[in-house]
Amino acid sequence: MVDIKHPVYGLKNLLDDRFTHVQFDDDLYKRLLSFKQNWMSRSDDHSLFLGGTIIGAYRLSFTGQDDLEIAEEILGLDLEKLQNDIWEVKGVVKEHKIASNAMNIIFMYVAYRFFTNKKISERIRTEGAKVSIMLFNYRAFAKLHSRYFTHLLSQDAAQSTYDSLSGRYIIKKVGNWENVFIHRAMDIIDKHGVNHDKIVRFKTKDVLDTIADMQGKIRSMLKNIYSEMTTILKAGTRLKMTNIVEEIPGSDVSIKSLTEGSDRYVDYLLNIIHDKNTFVMEEHINIAVKIINTANDRNLRKTLLWLVDNYDKDKYNRQVKKMIKSVIVLSTRYLSGKGLSDIRLSDLALILGYLKGYWLSSRADDSEVIELRKSAGSLVKKALNRNTKTIISSTRNALFIYLYMRALVGVK
Repeated sequence: MVDIKHPVYGLKNLLDDRFTHVQFDDDLYKRLLSFKQNWMSRSDDHSLFLGGTIIGAYRLSFTGQDDLEIAEEILGLDLEKLQNDIWEVKGVVKEHKIASNAMNIIFMYVAYRFFTNKKISERIRTEGAKVSIMLFNYRAFAKLHSRYFTHLLSQDAAQSTYDSLSGRYIIKKVGNWENVFIHRAMDIIDKHGVNHDKIVRFKTKDVLDTIADMQGKIRSMLKNIYSEMTTILKAGTRLKMTNIVEEIPGSDVSIKSLTEGSDRYVDYLLNIIHDKNTFVMEEHINIAVKIINTANDRNLRKTLLWLVDNYDKDKYNRQVKKMIKSVIVLSTRYLSGKGLSDIRLSDLALILGYLKGYWLSSRADDSEVIELRKSAGSLVKKALNRNTKTIISSTRNALFIYLYMRALVGVK
């Protein structure tokens, strides 16, 4: 057992000691490759993302359970103990959470051991190192992606973001995200790669610098794409809010007065909620998630279909009915306060723009809004069977926009 606090020992000494039972051979390569392939095909989101060019529209995850499967089941390590020991190594700074992370260091060490194992074929040396670095890339990207894209984009928004990127972005050059990760791995895999020699030497500072460099490149790429996305969405929102009525049939129909009363809008929604083919309209869903661009069409559609299926149940009828009435009443009251009374549906862009601001504002002093948000949020939570607050709130806000728009367009 090495003395990890001894000044001449580094990460290599520690890991050499902890990996004495591991054979870096064809069998280990196949087990790591199997994990990689399973991760790639774990969900439709993973598969579609890796095989495509858009970003922000798919949910990606590399979980703590994934860490344990690699470290403990495949490599036979005590991950928690190894992490604590790594923090004791001279030159490792615990506060540098990325560089000092045990999983990140493990991936680098596995690549190093494959590279330097002369007992296996050159192909397995290269492929074994490659699969380890690819797993590092997947893990780093998935964790950063979830931070930048806490709300999934619609396919249209994601595609518009991709279309706006210049040719300097790697994704524009290599054709899909899997190839992006391969490209990034070549920094280490290729003998002329910028970090290849650092991993082959495996000195503590070199390893930590390589992890920081690779993570930094992924973060920089995501940050720049996110910035492009923000610009596109802001510009797109302005454009869509002025042209949005073109997507809705019947937008030339007159609305005599919003102040005549909300009952006709409420009655209309309650009459059609029994029929999913009338209540759930794709054109309206698409517009609602474009306006509330942190929502996505799948969640809104699922929520609307759940309302259709559950409205007549005693358990939910009263709550759904009250929610619909509150959306219509509060929206109409707010619009009337903005001086919108005698309007046409050609004013729909203006109306929806006002409502977006209304539902996205905190308005913590409005007890009716607070109560509605809470009640509608609980319905959305049941519909999606999810607890993620950001997803529930964005879907709820899109639902409010959808319901008012559906009533406004539908009532003759």
